[in-house]
Amino acid sequence: MKRSHSPSPSTRAKVQHSSETSDASGGRRRNLSFDEVFYDELILVIFSHLSAEDLCTIQSTNKNWARLSQDNQLWKALYLAEHGRVRVRMMRSPMVPPVGQESRAVKPLPTRAQQVIERGVQEEAINWKVLFKLGENWRNGRCTLQTFELSPSTNVRTDVPEDSGPGLILMGDTIIHASIGSSPTIRFMTPGRKSHTIHATSCSVDVYGRITALALDQSIPCSHSRYIRLASFLSTGEFSIFSVDQHSLTASARVLAYLPSHRTERIAPIIQAAYYHPILLTLSTAFTLSIYDLSEHGKVKHTQTLSSFTSYPPTSITISPSHGTRGVLKVVLVSSVPVYPRHWSVGVTELLIKLGDDLGGILTPPALISTRTVRTHDLPLGWIDEEQFKIVQEQWGRKVEKVVDTQTDGKWVVLAPLSASSSSYRRNRPTAFSNALQQYRLTLPPTPSAGAPKLSFVRYLHGPESDVEKIWVADGRCVSLSVDGGIWVWDLEERPRGAKGSREPAWLEGAQVEIGDDASWKGRGSVVFDERRIATVRGGEVQLRRFDV
Repeated sequence: MKRSHSPSPSTRAKVQHSSETSDASGGRRRNLSFDEVFYDELILVIFSHLSAEDLCTIQSTNKNWARLSQDNQLWKALYLAEHGRVRVRMMRSPMVPPVGQESRAVKPLPTRAQQVIERGVQEEAINWKVLFKLGENWRNGRCTLQTFELSPSTNVRTDVPEDSGPGLILMGDTIIHASIGSSPTIRFMTPGRKSHTIHATSCSVDVYGRITALALDQSIPCSHSRYIRLASFLSTGEFSIFSVDQHSLTASARVLAYLPSHRTERIAPIIQAAYYHPILLTLSTAFTLSIYDLSEHGKVKHTQTLSSFTSYPPTSITISPSHGTRGVLKVVLVSSVPVYPRHWSVGVTELLIKLGDDLGGILTPPALISTRTVRTHDLPLGWIDEEQFKIVQEQWGRKVEKVVDTQTDGKWVVLAPLSASSSSYRRNRPTAFSNALQQYRLTLPPTPSAGAPKLSFVRYLHGPESDVEKIWVADGRCVSLSVDGGIWVWDLEERPRGAKGSREPAWLEGAQVEIGDDASWKGRGSVVFDERRIATVRGGEVQLRRFDV
């Protein structure tokens, strides 16, 4: 039996009177409460059978239940049962408990403490209750809306390249927006603070250029460093590197500028870029990929150029360290590929770039060590059997007349066709599936001997009623922005719907966040998101939706 709490001196008589009764022999017997009979650990075992709604309800019972119902391990079990461990592995940073709640945590059992030692402190630092609430808000589309007005000179223009990179970036709590109006500027907007503007004009005299792409340095997470590098590209072919001070945006400045000797298809205009210091990659409208080395301070070295005659915009690029190989970067480039006679699909190219080494004070330049390409439509050579013919027929049925956007996070690839209509789904299901977003699983073996890369179709993403204008894929989620302002969210990690072995294609219904009031708006927009927010550009304003409410 658990030792009872000592009553306070001011209420001793009242506590003794209410907690003691007479038994049959005339003696005194204690009336113990639920909290006094059981240890905290036993109460936690009982609470582990409750749902999230029940845990929130019992917090109003008393202070002890309110403390125990917020146990981190209870909410961890609920989160893993609802969302799975895959979502945890994709988190960029642990979610530290809010200030004031650290002391409310229940001391773990010896078995839990041993698990914490084995797994490290990072997993224990995650606030699973906040993470569970965040996941439910994403699933239900529950968020708050904040709007940032843009000046007329920074409004979106329609004469930009069709596959221009996102003019919108999330850097910690700051939103970075690149204007493509009459004055090329980069604006930093932080909720609750004044915005700051950096002029990204050309370094040449009497030369005008608009911003066509932005790239944030991925080598250092925004939460781990005060200074962040940002690359800005102009339509003239030149680019600049800015050092951004997250604590004092006014101290941000240009630290490097690249001025080409003349304008060529290799550099003008740049529509996509990826930056992992000291490697910078740029992709032009002529589908020419350039690799730059920024390892030497104040110098830009163009090391290699690659071209493709079978890949076309729209495109997307991701860059990250190669797992298992030190000093090697993996670049995944997704693009549109033609399908005979006049249709389109999607293809993926992987590039492995070895960083330069220091050999006795001599720096070797970075080098491209391997490339691999895989497509959704690959016809086998020679005679094919019945099973291969069935696969070819399914691939042929997924070709589209026009690709609006393609995005990847390194694991999933999403293709957005010209139209996605749920109304046509009710009338003609095959038509709706042919116009819905397509989700593919990208498999890249670590070495060529381990197998060939694969791009496997998973399902159709269904939901938007109007044309999809822009999509963004990150951390196992896909967010789309429609021309009517509608925002839809899909969790790509969920299991596909559709009975196994049935002829009905697998599909997934998205979660609707909002439909804009102005359905006649037809401007070019952008959408990006992170773990907690979605940022969009519509007309003359930037809209920020927060899910950590």
